[in-house]
Amino acid sequence: MIDRSCVWMATLFGVGYIPKIPGTVASLVTLPAVYCLLKAGLPAYALVCLLTILLAVGICARAARVLGAADPHEIVLDEVAGQMTACIPLAWMQAPAGRTWALLFVFFALFRLFDITKPGFVDKAQELPGGWGIVMDDIVAGLLAACTGWIVYAAARALTGG
Repeated sequence: MIDRSCVWMATLFGVGYIPKIPGTVASLVTLPAVYCLLKAGLPAYALVCLLTILLAVGICARAARVLGAADPHEIVLDEVAGQMTACIPLAWMQAPAGRTWALLFVFFALFRLFDITKPGFVDKAQELPGGWGIVMDDIVAGLLAACTGWIVYAAARALTGG
């Protein structure tokens, strides 16, 4: 029962079985939850993000054992944790009203770019053992997306004067 539950959660209730782009779909379906969590403020958002990461490590490790692979493509809970990490700056940014969804999609695109291309140390993070290796490459990609998104946002505000 626990094994099945871990697989069900790790595949984000079946999203991981979508052909070709399960990680992208998982990241995309995470955005409405992120949008709602942003309203709670940075401390609450950061706490939920941290708990998601820690739970994902254990759940993904167990699901990988059940599915019989080191990092099965069906496991997408790591993308949820990575996408949430990428959006951390949005929890403290003073985004203009009505621009939150546009910014969410910018951070989504940046996260997917770094998660798919796995530059340098993003790829290296996959070498960690067990669930840490499954999840940490997405967290590092999320951190890169968060930093890049923040810089792009700050530059755009500076250039437009607001």
